[in-house]
Amino acid sequence: MKLKALLLVLVAATGVSVSAFAQQEASAGQPEFRPHLYGQVQGGAAFTRGETVFYKLLSPAGYLSVGYQFNPVLGLRVVGGGWQGKGNGLMPLEVYKFNFLQGNADLTLSLSSLFGYNPYRVLDLYGFVGGGALFAFNNGAKPVSETNVTPFEYLWDTNILPVGRVGIGADIALTNSLSLTLEGNLNITSDRFNSKKADNPDFQYNALVGLKYAFGGRTKKVEVVDNVLPLAEEVIPEEEPAPVQEEEKVVEPAPVVEEEPQPEIVDNPSDHNICTFFDRNKTDIRPEEDLKIIGLAEYLKAHPEYKVAMCGYADVQTGNARINEDLSARRSAVVKARLVALGIDVGRISTDHKGDTVQPFEENDLNRVVISMIQ
Repeated sequence: MKLKALLLVLVAATGVSVSAFAQQEASAGQPEFRPHLYGQVQGGAAFTRGETVFYKLLSPAGYLSVGYQFNPVLGLRVVGGGWQGKGNGLMPLEVYKFNFLQGNADLTLSLSSLFGYNPYRVLDLYGFVGGGALFAFNNGAKPVSETNVTPFEYLWDTNILPVGRVGIGADIALTNSLSLTLEGNLNITSDRFNSKKADNPDFQYNALVGLKYAFGGRTKKVEVVDNVLPLAEEVIPEEEPAPVQEEEKVVEPAPVVEEEPQPEIVDNPSDHNICTFFDRNKTDIRPEEDLKIIGLAEYLKAHPEYKVAMCGYADVQTGNARINEDLSARRSAVVKARLVALGIDVGRISTDHKGDTVQPFEENDLNRVVISMIQ
């Protein structure tokens, strides 16, 4: 009962903290992503697959990480840690312990941000893949009784082994800098890891909980400055001199000049079509291209009877057909998302993409483009 009450308090405190964080961010102006360095500490349980019941092969594990988040989706971290592993003899069944340290480099991918970045998102799901080296020690003698017939052909005093890993986790934001992390991962290493010869790789699983701190925060605020006009100075009227009586002059009427009729200005919607150009292999909107999208959004707001159709392209001299098809689709989606963010109803926007199968411009570099046409 005490444990259950403690967990309820922890969940409630986390909920209050997250709610306060979201309210604080929402009231301080629209935030945007900030590339940042972060530190992470994790602890939990490790399980090395063996031939006995699961819980008998559980042992403690702890890790420290330093990483850098380049954009809302992609990051890189360096991880160091380890602690203890367990294995078992077979005849008779005996459990033994050994120690290890592990160093890895992980490429991380935010699964949530793949579908659009949200600075107010509290729960961020991520995946990672990486590799490195594992240093095993304290296993130089036979780890079970002399009568055990297990094939301990890989005993060592110290041994450095390659290791690959993959995992998935959840990042729960508590503040703009601090988050709670839950992670599960699988480490695949040499058959030597637990001393026994089995002619197959050894598998170790980790379930970890931890804290991550983003130095400087994950987002930065774009402050909105109100346009405040200065107070007009009080003007004290000067006393005017008494008017001087002048002789009344006879003013002849000015000749009537007939104004020539001005031609009627016709607004042509096609004059407001835009081309949004991108850098090689990029989907980021450059500032000068964003000004075009803002102008298009203002025109659509002023003319609600019009819609817009856009099509994304990729240049044929970069990448391959599969990559370019995906790239042109994401470019078209980015321009659409920007128009929606500027207040244009999603029902007024249609999208298409051609990859590198169509090259609208003769100059190759100009074909990294999204063409938006008013209809």
